Amino acid sequence: MKNKFLTKIPLIFSAYIFIFLTGLAFSLLVIFYLPEHKKYFIKENGLVENLGAGLFFLSGLIALFSSIKIKSGRAISIFYSILSFTFFLDEISWGVDIFKYKPYRILGVKIDAIHDLFDVLLLLLSVKHEYFFYSWLITLLLIGLILFILIKKWKFIVLFISKERGYFLGMIVLFFLLSLAIDTHNVKINGANLFILEEYFEFSAAMALFFLCSSFPIKSKPLK
Repeated sequence: MKNKFLTKIPLIFSAYIFIFLTGLAFSLLVIFYLPEHKKYFIKENGLVENLGAGLFFLSGLIALFSSIKIKSGRAISIFYSILSFTFFLDEISWGVDIFKYKPYRILGVKIDAIHDLFDVLLLLLSVKHEYFFYSWLITLLLIGLILFILIKKWKFIVLFISKERGYFLGMIVLFFLLSLAIDTHNVKINGANLFILEEYFEFSAAMALFFLCSSFPIKSKPLK
């Protein structure tokens, strides 16, 4: 008897999971048995980081091209195009190494990636900070506002996560949260530093976005 849940999973998502698990197994192999190869993961502008940046850029181009070709539903492909290019810029540290400019600092935190803003937020929410109370108040108000918008506009928002897009978007959110947790807490297992997994999770998010954008039509027809 076939599992009804498994039969509903899109084939393209199943292929993604297979590729992800293969890469995860290799990453763990590097962490515990082949540490001499970790440079390909953690080196600044290294192989894994550049591959992820390339996938983000390609995703943006695919979504942008789709938005030009399709007759309706352009908002969906435009949204993912902007998202892809934003992640691409974040992956290359917003051009710090390319243009050789000095990144901004907020509360002593160097801002050259989106997750650095989370470090700033943690500092503001710390009980030691003088604006502790106001920081928590503003944060809770923003969370409430976001939840209110999600509830009021859910029928419109659901269009962006329908069909296989929901599977891939879920993976993107999961991998960025895992990467953020590793980066923030310097997680280790049996003495092995997991920054290799941080880079691999970011690459997996890029791969998920590429699979998602690749499902967009490139002919003149509505995007459902």
